[in-house]
Amino acid sequence: MADTTTSTANGGPSTDHTGGSDAGAALACPENLPDPVRAVWEALAPTITVALAPVDTHAFRLLCTAITTYNDADELIADSGIVVSDAHGNLVENPVLKIRDRADAQIRVWSQKFGLTPADRPRNTNPTGGKNNRSTIPHLIEP
Repeated sequence: MADTTTSTANGGPSTDHTGGSDAGAALACPENLPDPVRAVWEALAPTITVALAPVDTHAFRLLCTAITTYNDADELIADSGIVVSDAHGNLVENPVLKIRDRADAQIRVWSQKFGLTPADRPRNTNPTGGKNNRSTIPHLIEP
């Protein structure tokens, strides 16, 4: 992965460590992904708003796999219900609920790391759009 130098909005140099790609587009989908995981990857990668590099491939794969696991478990629960009969005919909580819950926890962790939750998405906190515009925070810069 080569760094490229471009010009920023203020004319200064900017180094791009993503190999020239934008956000999620930097991650090529691995060839060996199962089809359901690949489908999640291809749907999700374009929505990533943070710059990703090839080193992020494994972590992004874990997110896509967790989403696939969640979806598979959810389908099983939809088919069999949240309560099932055990070997003795007693009604018990569907064990697949635990699988879905673990996948949900993994999804939450990885989603945060990739900026997929509203609280974690990059935001422009400066209303004027410029960087280091001190006029928007005068109470913090005056002696």
